[in-house]
Amino acid sequence: MKKDRIVNIIKTLLETDAFISAEDLSEQLKVSKRTIYSDLDSPVMKKVLHGAEIIKKPKQGIRLSATAKQISNIKFDIENNALESSFNKLEEDVQKFLILLLTQQAPITLETISRYLYRSMNSILHLINQTNDEIKMYHCSIEKKPNYGIWLKGTEENIQKMFRKKCVSQFALETIFPKQIVDTAYQVCSHAEILLNTKFTDYDYKKLLCKVSILIERALLGYHYNYIDHINTQIPEYYISANMKMEIEYSLQIQLTEEDKIALTCFLLKTRKTISGITTEAFNEELVDTFIRKISEKLNCPLENDVELKINLLNHLKPAIRRLRYGVPSENPLLDRIRYDYSYAYIAVMMTIDEIESIENIFFDTNELSFVCMHIVAALNRINNQRNFHVLLVNNDGLSVQTFLKSMIEKHFSELQVETCDSYTIPDQEYDIIFNSTQKKLDKNFIQISSLLDEKDLSSIRHWLFSLELDQVMSIQKNLHKYVLFFHDHTVNKFDLLKKYSNFLQETGYVTKDFYTSVIEREKYSSTSIGRAVAVPHGAKDTVLKSVIVLIELEKPILWDDLEVDTIFLTAINSKNSKEFSHFFKTIFDVVSNEQKLKHLKQAKDIDEIETLLFSKSSITNENTL
Repeated sequence: MKKDRIVNIIKTLLETDAFISAEDLSEQLKVSKRTIYSDLDSPVMKKVLHGAEIIKKPKQGIRLSATAKQISNIKFDIENNALESSFNKLEEDVQKFLILLLTQQAPITLETISRYLYRSMNSILHLINQTNDEIKMYHCSIEKKPNYGIWLKGTEENIQKMFRKKCVSQFALETIFPKQIVDTAYQVCSHAEILLNTKFTDYDYKKLLCKVSILIERALLGYHYNYIDHINTQIPEYYISANMKMEIEYSLQIQLTEEDKIALTCFLLKTRKTISGITTEAFNEELVDTFIRKISEKLNCPLENDVELKINLLNHLKPAIRRLRYGVPSENPLLDRIRYDYSYAYIAVMMTIDEIESIENIFFDTNELSFVCMHIVAALNRINNQRNFHVLLVNNDGLSVQTFLKSMIEKHFSELQVETCDSYTIPDQEYDIIFNSTQKKLDKNFIQISSLLDEKDLSSIRHWLFSLELDQVMSIQKNLHKYVLFFHDHTVNKFDLLKKYSNFLQETGYVTKDFYTSVIEREKYSSTSIGRAVAVPHGAKDTVLKSVIVLIELEKPILWDDLEVDTIFLTAINSKNSKEFSHFFKTIFDVVSNEQKLKHLKQAKDIDEIETLLFSKSSITNENTL
């Protein structure tokens, strides 16, 4: 966050009297040099310096010039978290400033803003610059003209989106809008819920209230949606929006446009519904089964028999695809957490969703991918609470001893699910292993143990579990040089990088000429950055001739949509090798999800160092000690 960066910049400057380059600061904080200079010139930075000065000299860098008293005051603020109030005050003033702009019909003067915020004229100019920096991501800007005033510029769609994100989400509706507007919004949203014969999720219901309140406020000021994508007028949401439009017009004596009605339709399409049981809107079950099977292969985890996962995906995918088809995806409030905390599952979903996209002729965006990922994570959590290996304990000492041994084995090894029998009634079915405590020689794969279950027996079981993992690791290690290409690079642009390595893969016979196009097509609809400065771009399976992963370490981070990235896994996997890559993907997911391992990966100089990191004995024996 910006406040953390500013604190870190100040701390770094306090540590030395020498000049520090902006480049060094940008590398330390993992941001661009432009961001560093923006932070240095921000109003908050000036406020927290207590009159001290930041000197900037070409070819030398940046240095703090401060008296002993100023340094003492700065350190006191840092140690006592006093900077927090400065950041909060600035953020609050930005929000109040925007609310003032958004709820006025005509341009407003600097004097009006100064009186409203109790700020000096000079600080208002800094506030305008700060606000402009924060709203440009919504394609909006603040315009000012002498003797005329200050106003917002942007399409009405973007302005209303920015209003909701920057202001309404931070305050209660009642503190921004008149009571009549809020009451009308509650009324029309509740009626829409009834007419659609559904219940909206709590989060999306609140978001719908915000959107409708903003639309009403702006319509009262004479601002209406002036452009919106074409929408299917035969869907239920369109008819319900017509009813909402009539109610708003009657309650507030205003006139909404046809574009406003289409906007209301889009609001309803984006609003997710709560569903219980199997949906009446049947989705392609065979397609969902294929998707779950492919995800299971990627994650090396059996999800095919999870009935709850299948039902949840059937319920979720139909309305999700409908939203995407009409160009109105829903926002996931947990997006960043999903990408960061569950990156292994997010990558797997991102690389498997084309099973559905190709059939439905749509692309899932980042938010919709994360919703699907949440269902996968829930299924993985259910798996983690279950036992992974099905074993048979053969014992002839009676039910009491069998029950005791079963409980002791399951106590020592949480991954084992144990069934019991005697040597005369062995079931005719497959088990991962058989533990035999009898004298009878079995014709199936078994481990001989005693009825005492002593340390030697426990060691034999540990060794068996370890050997299973070791077999997987050795299989991956054997193919590492075959399937992974490793490069250091200094490219500074995402698309140049993707073009460069897609061309390389085409020239070396790994992919077809259409691979790059499929990579870019994916990037247009959903970011492949997943947090921790990692991105996993990938192309369509049918453009891959030979499966390969290109690992690229950048000298400096580059902007990858909304995040900065310095490690890229450009992935080209075809259907033929998908299953073969499952164990390999699991190993990569483990590294990407682990801060310490990822740090070592980013420091690797060649493929041999990567092999050492992924397959060192310590990484295996940490979990399975012989």
